[in-house]
Amino acid sequence: MIIDDHSAGGPEEPLTGQRLTAADILAACVVEADRHAKALARMDTTVGAALENGQVAIDHKTLQALDLLRQEADGLARVLHLVTSMPSTGSVIDAASILRCAPLAAQRARLTR
Repeated sequence: MIIDDHSAGGPEEPLTGQRLTAADILAACVVEADRHAKALARMDTTVGAALENGQVAIDHKTLQALDLLRQEADGLARVLHLVTSMPSTGSVIDAASILRCAPLAAQRARLTR
């Protein structure tokens, strides 16, 4: 299990002084989902090449990256549930709600920019 996610986007905290609407967060979720798809494609290529070469063990960095992506996907799903539960796309979402949904700091920062 990965405790800290020193991934692209840095471990910054969300901008708490900023008023983010559901539409703002939803737009960031689209970018985040695209980032996940690209990361999955890279991992698929890496794992496929390893298996093609007869390698049965996958290196720990690939496994850690897969675990991080799993945690990010869970956080993204929770944020999407939060956003879609808002009465309108103009509803303001507070930073504490995002914190509860997305525990990984770098992901929170990407979603709240």
